[in-house]
Amino acid sequence: MKYEVVVYVDSNGTHLHQIYSGLFLLHTYGEIDLKLRTGRSTTKTRGNRQFLALDVRSFLDNKYKRCIFDMQDSPKISLLESFNEIDFYFKRSFQKDFIAELPLKYRERVLPFGLNYQALLCNGNRVLERVLLEFISRPFNPFYKKNRFHAENIFDLLKYEYFKKRNNYVPFPNIEAEPDRAAEPSILFQCRLWPEKYIASENKQDFKNVNKERVDLISALKKEFGNKFIGGLQPTKEAVELYPDLITSLPSRRKSYIEVMKKSLVVINSPGLLNSMGWKFAEYIAAGKCIVSSKISAELPGDFSSGHHYLEYESIHECIDACSRLLNQPEFASIMSKKNIEYYDRYLRPDSIIGNCLVRTQSSSPA
Repeated sequence: MKYEVVVYVDSNGTHLHQIYSGLFLLHTYGEIDLKLRTGRSTTKTRGNRQFLALDVRSFLDNKYKRCIFDMQDSPKISLLESFNEIDFYFKRSFQKDFIAELPLKYRERVLPFGLNYQALLCNGNRVLERVLLEFISRPFNPFYKKNRFHAENIFDLLKYEYFKKRNNYVPFPNIEAEPDRAAEPSILFQCRLWPEKYIASENKQDFKNVNKERVDLISALKKEFGNKFIGGLQPTKEAVELYPDLITSLPSRRKSYIEVMKKSLVVINSPGLLNSMGWKFAEYIAAGKCIVSSKISAELPGDFSSGHHYLEYESIHECIDACSRLLNQPEFASIMSKKNIEYYDRYLRPDSIIGNCLVRTQSSSPA
């Protein structure tokens, strides 16, 4: 046993499943003593459910380190008030430009979390404990329109855990690479158009740019690669009305999509809203895929780089060239696949990414 970890459960947001799964795995391995408690004031001012507070105590020095996990898509540091109480602030979508204006004593506490995805683990009674602690910490009316989406996610999680209703959930080991399974020489890019009604007014232009890039990219890939390209736009109301010729023929349910993704040799990642890294990028790495991606602005743990773990593109023409290279150079594609499997094992598996965060709480010294 290396650490005692006390988690203050006031949220079960979808972006937090990876953290909970990592903690439960480490507890199962005997690496940590895990305790769940009701929420505390550190996250009181959070604007959404994608934050989690916890304390880490090393059994070597018996000192507690207080931490915040900020799993928002945006690189903005949202809980500035928490810096009066915490030692470390782990940030998804970490970008140095967004902490440059913070006081030095705050900047030194912000560390990159890494890639986020919906890594689910069957936790038995721990799930019910999480749900009850969240409700005790922050009671909410599940029938109120604002809370309905979260309530549905909670009900789906309970059905998944206790009645094996898969819904749109996939256990994270089912996403992992199968080394003995040969990939087909195909290129996969399947995405959705963001509906405008869910977009904040200040992000309207970003939403338009993201949707346009996805449409233009799918059109070009279909034209260039023909039957070797699979995917397209998910059949949302907006997509069907505006781009009926670009609608995917593949299933949109996550379990079926993951199976198709694992069969494909090349997969493509385009920017998300606010230039965030979507869950699919982490899923690509977990499955050991050959990745073609737009520029990655977030700082990631480990030596993750273009030319080794993925090929970067800045234009549609560069994206097509990168896809062709991976299709035509099987040895290079094989090396990239192995590098991504290695990165996943060291830095992305739920137990690895959380274990690395716990280690950093002991090796770093905030001001």
